[in-house]
Amino acid sequence: MHDLTSPVPPEKWGRDHFQVLGYAGFVAHREECSPDREKMRAKPGNPMSGSYARLFPDKSYPTRLRGGEELHDHDDWDCFDDLVAAGLFEHHGTGANPVWRITDRGARLWSTLIRSKGDIGGWKAVTWEWLVGAGEGPAQPPVEAAAAP
Repeated sequence: MHDLTSPVPPEKWGRDHFQVLGYAGFVAHREECSPDREKMRAKPGNPMSGSYARLFPDKSYPTRLRGGEELHDHDDWDCFDDLVAAGLFEHHGTGANPVWRITDRGARLWSTLIRSKGDIGGWKAVTWEWLVGAGEGPAQPPVEAAAAP
């Protein structure tokens, strides 16, 4: 069981973290770089909740980790904090008005994720090891060099 007082390490991330990574990358590429609260899963009592969460304040969804573990009292905002802890994003702005900036490494991995997720079977098939290997793996030789005898 993961201790909620520390960030979830990327090796344990499951589909919820990768969905937040996908969404956060799009947010970081918009002009205002600010997330839409309606698109973020929020735990009960989170002041960043969207209108749906406020209509159903007792409804909560756990964060799904790799291997089937579930983290209760951990929402998409917490997943984003885990992305920050992994060095993929920087959190600017204020708590009430967040602004997300993507790091160079975050941009490389986000691009790999978005380009490839359909080919590998969607969010649930993504692992940190695959993402890092695909996004930061060894350089491939140019096509011309590979074809040369």
